[in-house]
Amino acid sequence: MKKIVISLLILSLALSVLQASAQEDSRPFRFGLHASPSVSWLNPETSDYDYDGLRIGFGYGLLAEYSFSDNYSISTGFDVVYQGGRLSYADTIEFDAGWERIKNTTYKLQYLHLPIMLKMSTNEIGYITYFANVGLGAGIRLSGEADYILDDGDNTRKPEVDITDNIALFKTSLIFGMGIEYSLAENIALVGALNFNNGFNNILREDNAISEEREKAIANYLELKVGLLF
Repeated sequence: MKKIVISLLILSLALSVLQASAQEDSRPFRFGLHASPSVSWLNPETSDYDYDGLRIGFGYGLLAEYSFSDNYSISTGFDVVYQGGRLSYADTIEFDAGWERIKNTTYKLQYLHLPIMLKMSTNEIGYITYFANVGLGAGIRLSGEADYILDDGDNTRKPEVDITDNIALFKTSLIFGMGIEYSLAENIALVGALNFNNGFNNILREDNAISEEREKAIANYLELKVGLLF
C-alpha cells in the first residue's frame, strides 16, 4: 500500500508541474545514447532464504527527454540491463544425474527496461547543470540464467542453467537519483547520473521443493548512467 501511495504522489507531482508550466523550450526534445555499469542484488522474502552477494551488471540504450519548462523535463528511454544477485537457501533440483541439493544460486537476469522520470534541473552554472530525477520503471524479462552451487560436499558448480520461465515476465520499480550535465557544444551534453532502482514486485515464480513455500525476492540495483544528449 505504501508503494502505491508513493507512486501516486510522484505522478501527481509530475502532473502539477506540467499544468503550472507556461514556458516553452526552444529545443523541447533531446535524444541520446548511454552506457550504465551497475551493481544489483536480491532481497529475499522467503523463510530461510538469505542475501548472499551482489552481481556486477551493465546496461545500454537510448535516452529521450521532453523539456516543458526551463528547469523541468520528462526523461525516458529504452535500456537493456543485465542484473541479478545471489541467494543462499536449501532446495532440491533435478539435473540429468537425478535430484541434487542446492546450497546457493547466482541469478543472471536480462531485462528491457523503460524508465519514466521527472527531471528537475538547475540553471546552467558555467558549463554544468545539476539535476535530480524521480519516477517509475517497468521491465520486461528477456532471459534468465542461474549458476547453482550444490550442497554435495564438493560445492559442485552447475553454471548457466536456463531459468527464464521461472522468472516473472514483468518487473516494476521506483527510481530516484541525481546527476550533472556538462555542455560540450551548443547542442551536445555529456550526462552522468547515479540512480537507485528500488523494485516493487516479486520476480521469482517457483515453489521451494523442500518447504513447498513460494519463492519471493525483490530485485534492486544501483547504476551509474553515462551518456550523450543531442
